[in-house]
Amino acid sequence: MLLPSIYQRFGPIKQNQKAIQRLKDIQAGKIQVTDFDKRFYTHELNEYQRFKELKVADDVYDGRYYEHAHAAALEEYGINERIETIYHPSTEPTVNEELMEINNLRSWIEDAKAKGKYIEQ
Repeated sequence: MLLPSIYQRFGPIKQNQKAIQRLKDIQAGKIQVTDFDKRFYTHELNEYQRFKELKVADDVYDGRYYEHAHAAALEEYGINERIETIYHPSTEPTVNEELMEINNLRSWIEDAKAKGKYIEQ
């Protein structure tokens, strides 16, 4: 499966991890695919392809391109995040997960910056 490799770019975001686990469970026949899963997968593949065209490595976060790639991928499939989400409701993080994620992301960003793999806008 392609998606786990692209999340090297975004760090330890719990909702993404849960969405990827859903895709693995679908692939293993444990759960049925939903429209949420289809939107998430196609959006992320489209975004991934845009980063590849820009020659941005999988393990590099480049804020100069992220917002554009994200918005363009949503637009290509006619997804309006204010109306419909690409995430299945079961992936919504709890308050505790969000608090832990903030701390984890801070550490991840600092580490990525130190390695030259985090480029801000």
